[in-house]
Amino acid sequence: MNLNDFFCFLPASSLSSPLPAALSSNQPEFISAEAPFFHQSIGDIAGPSAAELAHGVVLVGTLRLDNRAALTAQLAIEVGGTQPSDEALVLAAYRRWGRDFPAQLHGDFAVVLWDGPRKQLLLARDHLGVKPLYWRRSEIGFWCSNRIDWLRDLSGQPTPSLLDRSVATYLTEGELYSSRETFYVGIEKLPAGTTAALQAGDWQEQQYWSLESALPPVSVPATQWPEQLSQLITEAVNDRTRDGVRCATHLSGGLDSSLITALVARKGQLALACNWQCSGEGPAEEAAASLARQLGAPYLPLPFSDTELLSLLQGFDIGLGDTSTLWYEHTLRRRLGDAGLSVLLSGWGGDQFASYGGNAGLVSLFWSGHPLAALRHVFGMTELSLWRRGRRAAGLFLRSPLRALLGKQRSSMAGMDVLDCCHPDFQAWARARRRPPVIVRPWSMRDEMLRDVRQGHLQNRLESWTVAGSAAGVDYRFPLLDRRILDFVRSLPPSAFFHRGENRHVFRQAARGILPDAIRRPDFKLEVERVAHLLDQETRALVTWARQDGGANIHDTPVQREALHGLIRNLEDEGSAVTLQRIRSLRAAMQSVLLLGIGQGSLVPLGDGRGVSG
Repeated sequence: MNLNDFFCFLPASSLSSPLPAALSSNQPEFISAEAPFFHQSIGDIAGPSAAELAHGVVLVGTLRLDNRAALTAQLAIEVGGTQPSDEALVLAAYRRWGRDFPAQLHGDFAVVLWDGPRKQLLLARDHLGVKPLYWRRSEIGFWCSNRIDWLRDLSGQPTPSLLDRSVATYLTEGELYSSRETFYVGIEKLPAGTTAALQAGDWQEQQYWSLESALPPVSVPATQWPEQLSQLITEAVNDRTRDGVRCATHLSGGLDSSLITALVARKGQLALACNWQCSGEGPAEEAAASLARQLGAPYLPLPFSDTELLSLLQGFDIGLGDTSTLWYEHTLRRRLGDAGLSVLLSGWGGDQFASYGGNAGLVSLFWSGHPLAALRHVFGMTELSLWRRGRRAAGLFLRSPLRALLGKQRSSMAGMDVLDCCHPDFQAWARARRRPPVIVRPWSMRDEMLRDVRQGHLQNRLESWTVAGSAAGVDYRFPLLDRRILDFVRSLPPSAFFHRGENRHVFRQAARGILPDAIRRPDFKLEVERVAHLLDQETRALVTWARQDGGANIHDTPVQREALHGLIRNLEDEGSAVTLQRIRSLRAAMQSVLLLGIGQGSLVPLGDGRGVSG
């Protein structure tokens, strides 16, 4: 069993509907056919006894609370100097606030509560959807779990077919950007920041937190913004390491990952700082290694081989919830398992909020009544020539708003769908139903901050990492996406992020005294070199996959194998130049191969052979 897997079943109507005799071998077995069933696995302990029972309420789920001290004081449940468990705090919060209890919780969680006296099932998911929560419903009853395969492979229930809308979304937007849908008909997920109540057959949802909600301006004086942010980030790291466990961090060389790594190292809990790298030695590898030495961090470079990528292509199942396919993370998780580490802290998400440096913020500063401050910032960027600073000022403050007024600036890759290998009828249908791209007003910092949320990228990445990490026994934690940090940063004006030539100003100032100036000042961006290397690896892996591929589909998909093989042959002939067309062709081939692999990895095949409709 994986860490914190859970499974719940609620019989239809009177709670006495007959249940299947048993689930398949990789799932928990029912202990009763006459009542709700709850299963929780915690480490090596598995079974219904792992669920807590208090006042007739059963709680299962996966959770880590970050505001334990505030909750404990508010609920006054600390007894005899001992600290209550997170589960006890959630149960106490439910007794105090009822269905509104998730609004009081800060952390990563997906929990299910069965209130026996009220005969009500409650589901709740954390503010950004880090922890997944899926559900399936039929005439027999209602199932929910943090694992799609447990809901997909129910004994006695038909295997669900692929959902054509999800396949179309995946091939037109790059990932499965949906707050509700999975790849399977009838298996849905609870949206982030949402609670749902099921009672007497009635389903009611309520959103308790949203990034879209407006916040009043921050009340802290501007001179204290860096100190306040530094305190919040430190608390977020402390909360995510309060169990005292030795952990690893991402260390890409950027400002966000460096700060998180430094704070964990300061606590004496840093076991490894990990960085995926290209094969051999080069500037990227040297920069990351040097950065780790300055932080005093044990450094683990992670080369990624063609053989590993081919193996993943041949056994990867995107139907289970990981559609971000960050291949090098698989190597990282394997190495962490070899080192006996189960927690990884990531600075991912900082660019969108806490260390925001987008152009829209600078334009916001100009058009919100502070044009001189904006111009001082641009002309303070001494790394640019005077001519380039002048061009940038004109472009940001004149061209960007003009483009927005003309409807030209979009936040998604319009026209970059990757349907090339699909049946023509499906291509036409998918393009006709493609949702319009998100329009971002480039003079609005708020809109740009929310762009990835509106598109779905932020939630999909978090959920994908959690699903893949859980399967490998690794718990991903994201301090810079702490709810308290998001609320604080969203209330700051543009002037907090741009000051006399220094982008990400408030974040850099918050890192003062934690990071050396040599790290805190510059931006280390190594992704261009990495991406070029990965494109070459993907091409080689696809060519080998095509040579070894000889079987027909186990289940139906819109992918046409002949077209896919032709596209891969063209990629082999095109060479290694990094062009937009090559990136698009690689995405089309890679995502088509992954669609063919749904249900064919280490799990049970799709059995009934039904597929998408065109």
